[in-house]
Amino acid sequence: MRAIATSGRPRRCPAAGRSRRAVLPVAALLAATCNQTAADAPCARFALYGPDDALLGEADLCDPPSAPGAAHERIDLRAARGPSVAVRSTLELVDGRLRRFVSLRRSPQSGDEVRIEQAAGSTRWRLQQGLAVDRRSWPRTYDGVVVDEVLPGFEPSASLVAWQALLRDRVWRAGQSLTLEVINTRRGTPTALQIAARELRPLTLDGRSIAAVRLFAHLPGAGHTIWVEQESGRLLAMDGVAGVRARRAGLQLPPPARLPLPASVVEEEAAVAGPQVALGGTFSHPAAGSRWPVIVLIHGSGPMDRDENAGGMFLDLFRTIAHRAGERGWAALRYDKRGVGASRFLGESHSATLDDLAGDVHRWLGWLDQRRDVDRECRVLIGHSEGGYLAPLVAVEATQVAGVVLLAGPASRLDYVVRAQQRLIMRAHGADAALIAASSRQQDALLRVVASGRDRMLETPGVADESARWLRSHLEHDPATVLQRLRAPLLAIYGGADLQVPRSEAEQLAGALPTAARERAAIVVLEGIDHLLMRTSGGGDLGWYADPDRALAPEVLDALLRWLESLPCRGAR
Repeated sequence: MRAIATSGRPRRCPAAGRSRRAVLPVAALLAATCNQTAADAPCARFALYGPDDALLGEADLCDPPSAPGAAHERIDLRAARGPSVAVRSTLELVDGRLRRFVSLRRSPQSGDEVRIEQAAGSTRWRLQQGLAVDRRSWPRTYDGVVVDEVLPGFEPSASLVAWQALLRDRVWRAGQSLTLEVINTRRGTPTALQIAARELRPLTLDGRSIAAVRLFAHLPGAGHTIWVEQESGRLLAMDGVAGVRARRAGLQLPPPARLPLPASVVEEEAAVAGPQVALGGTFSHPAAGSRWPVIVLIHGSGPMDRDENAGGMFLDLFRTIAHRAGERGWAALRYDKRGVGASRFLGESHSATLDDLAGDVHRWLGWLDQRRDVDRECRVLIGHSEGGYLAPLVAVEATQVAGVVLLAGPASRLDYVVRAQQRLIMRAHGADAALIAASSRQQDALLRVVASGRDRMLETPGVADESARWLRSHLEHDPATVLQRLRAPLLAIYGGADLQVPRSEAEQLAGALPTAARERAAIVVLEGIDHLLMRTSGGGDLGWYADPDRALAPEVLDALLRWLESLPCRGAR
């Protein structure tokens, strides 16, 4: 059937025989639709947006509120960096009860397909990758069908109609929550889905005001922010649909809530240029006084902006640190990474090796040297995650670095860290031992090829030359040799629930430091804190990373600010 989109209020199908209102049981994946052709079906058009708000595709969701028949969807996502995705799904019911759900998700480039079929008494799943086919089946149905991924990274839902069926015909209230058992169609296994209503507010759709609810849906490995109509549960917007954000045509969403600038702190734009890049950032400082001590904030891996936000996730970790430090009398410099925000490449090369990134920090230190309102003898480098490699590296090469802070910063070589990371993440996401072992073998093969310089022979899609050079530069870096040379005071904070840089890195760090430096260093492990320096929810899996209502843990911020004030350059205040 061909899905037809309509603008404005959805149209209803004409009655076909005797019309009966469909009732949606809690334990079934159902959706009422019209027993008519697609041309007669009321459909809602969704636009699909990437992290940079680029329009990447569109979807039609046809899900009438009553009458027997088939609800269906069409999703077409054009390739940005990853593969294109095409989804076709149909939901059928009789007398308000599930008859059949079929969904086919296909990547045109690779030919890989995932097919899920659910009937009244069984669930069947089929994955085809090339010539390899994997099939599984269960003698019962589950509350729903979603796509999740137990491997590192996010493989979110690729079916709007499945989510619509789970959410509709519910009246949502703030604070309401429920847990459902759903099928992970990527692995073909059951998993728990937790949905919580976080916010009620009016939204504008096609020029009219509607009562809407913001939900957060959590799966092991993926989290989704979803907007629905309050009284009907009809889907309005959702992130993580085949890796992008879906929004009803004509819907206006509120901007993400951001931490306001304190009255006692002033911000100004900053810029510095080098041979390959022009970098942009923010210099914040107390509104009064001068000769401020200053912190330089160095990001983790990935396309991070100056506030350490990426991919549509607004973490605002660096924004929070800069503002709170400003209230304590510190200036702060934070900047967009190469190729992000106001930082752009100046030529054809988009190199971002470890040395390139360290060079960017040196450029910002040179920019601070030109300011007379900064205390050059009290400059502190703060590195989060990958920044934990960079901060000590720059500190041993630069002059007048008064302190180094590692926030979930690795002390071991990257190959050791990523191997441990993959095992921890997969275990937390419910992978069995066989899958973990198979994935580890694939990871080891990739690391060996990249380390050898033979990455051009890789057939794995998405492993580009620049990415391989980035990875190789990190694999060649030995942080222990740098830490042996570090003379500046050191604070290291690790999360006890960190799955990416495990708590064991605290011991590795202590062992890598010379005796005198180890005795001066402050190495702290905070229980219940994850890699994003936030308090964990549930088991601390990566699905909670996308929760927009989490924030930097107060105990992390308190430990950091206390240590900054204890530095000798602050006169041991």
